[in-house]
Amino acid sequence: MTAAHSSGRRHPSSTDAELESFLTSFDACYVWRYGAVKDELRGLYAKAKQDQWDGALDLDWSIEVDPEQPILPPELNPLVDYPPYLKMNAREQREVRHSQVAWQLSQFMHGEQGALLATAQIVNTVPWTEAKFYAAQQVADEARHVEVYRRYLTEKLGVPQKYNETITWFYLIAVAETLVGQRNRDFESWKAANPALVRRSPGLVQDFYSADRLNSPAARQTFLLPDRAS
Repeated sequence: MTAAHSSGRRHPSSTDAELESFLTSFDACYVWRYGAVKDELRGLYAKAKQDQWDGALDLDWSIEVDPEQPILPPELNPLVDYPPYLKMNAREQREVRHSQVAWQLSQFMHGEQGALLATAQIVNTVPWTEAKFYAAQQVADEARHVEVYRRYLTEKLGVPQKYNETITWFYLIAVAETLVGQRNRDFESWKAANPALVRRSPGLVQDFYSADRLNSPAARQTFLLPDRAS
């Protein structure tokens, strides 16, 4: 057993930086009795087969989606009463809404992949053939969830995933540093005192990070230290 496997986690190399490998330990059951022993599970499996759906055919992908227009009800927007958000112009608010929805759906997509992996393990561990059949249908269903989220994010919102861990933490830390001892400062005075933090194209983060590092899969997954001197 290698050191990587003994630790239960293998760090991705430059060639597979978009993969995260981890060790799982489940007892797998190989069933030699193929006769039906769980009639209720056999019924669930039969129903699951009949109720299959195809995300590519059963959803209308011809519907046009404007990613900068409200997709969720305004009352579900956590920034709806946030003063800095209210001070943005209409174009800036549209861009924020786009990023919000893309980020939220990306998190759902990641969760669905977790469900896909978990249900695949269930197929190995359950001790009855009918249970394995039914669990296999659940695996296929979770795969469809990932498929649909990925397609919607890519084709309708224009991004396979919007969230970047490095950018998020960079600005959280940078803003927090400016607020030390300045908790009562209003937004306009804070903005005037910190023009670099509200600068666009290029943003402050680009002073500290090269484009290759900032746009890398590793930067989306975890916080990376800057590779440029300030």
